Amino acid sequence: MTSLEEIRKKIEEIVDRGKKAQEELVDYIKKDLEKTMQDLRQAKESVDRLTRTVLDSVYASVSKAGEDAQQLLSNVAETMREKIEESSERSLERAKEKAERARAALEEALEKVNNNFDEVEEKVKKAFEEAMQELEEKTEEVKRDIGKFSEAVSEFDAEKARELGDSVKESLEDTVEKSKTYISELEKKTSENFDQLLRHTDEKVNQWLGELKKRLNTK
Repeated sequence: MTSLEEIRKKIEEIVDRGKKAQEELVDYIKKDLEKTMQDLRQAKESVDRLTRTVLDSVYASVSKAGEDAQQLLSNVAETMREKIEESSERSLERAKEKAERARAALEEALEKVNNNFDEVEEKVKKAFEEAMQELEEKTEEVKRDIGKFSEAVSEFDAEKARELGDSVKESLEDTVEKSKTYISELEKKTSENFDQLLRHTDEKVNQWLGELKKRLNTK
């Protein structure tokens, strides 16, 4: 299982090699970040600690080389943001597909019993509830991870303000703003997805779905 110390050593090795450091480091993050995040979750490590480990390791390795080398920080932070969001999209899409299948099963069951909701099998109702719960939990996990990433980049930027060049600082701040925009757009899209999944014309089903939505919103 990947550890933060292993990540630190790997980054230092890549940067120490010099000329191809930027290309190799970005490639390393693109290929390994998703698996690394999964490993660290199992080890109860958070995204903000991962982000700081990466940025601090890059900074420690290139800080002696001057401002031009520090530009690598901008590319690393932006690559991390892109990969975290890409991973998030895949994760949310899988959860949404599961919820859509559960909804289709519920609608099929309703048709079989002539829209008599009381006669729909409990396991069908439960499967839909669980799928919606999973989608809600996955959405909150994504928002939490991206929020922690954004906070870690902001903290790093603030702590290293005197050492970083203006272009690097502006780039890091832009990465943070992009993360915040992503969360805002995600909240809007999630609301639309939930409304779509919970929409139904039958009065009893609507009442049940309304109660389910309230339970999810209060968790």
